[in-house]
Amino acid sequence: MGVLSSFLEMDEAAAEAQSIYSRFLDRIKKSGKVWGLVSDRLGWAFCPSLDETDRDVLVVWSTRAGAEAHVRKEWAEFRPHAVSLSEFRDTWLKPMKRRGIRIGPDWNDQLCGAEVKAADLAADLADS
Repeated sequence: MGVLSSFLEMDEAAAEAQSIYSRFLDRIKKSGKVWGLVSDRLGWAFCPSLDETDRDVLVVWSTRAGAEAHVRKEWAEFRPHAVSLSEFRDTWLKPMKRRGIRIGPDWNDQLCGAEVKAADLAADLADS
């Protein structure tokens, strides 16, 4: 039963990640904003990928509160900053696609969640 429970847990985690991603898309389409963390000294907050070594993930949130909740520990000097959805979609995603940067939408307190390819996010936002 150990292998079966592992598969069931993976299915549950994948379903939860998809639900969070769908909610993220709905929220940013409605608000017209994507929130990230920025530092004057360090720039935008990135995390190493959990899925692939040598790949970065730009962690973004659908709400200011989501971003603010992560201003602690290693990100204590960062502050929430909003980018308009149109700027994010039209200006940010194209170079992110070329560089292979992934997006981490609405990651949790443990900095875990879905890692979305910039091309996939761009396609999901094409209608907005």
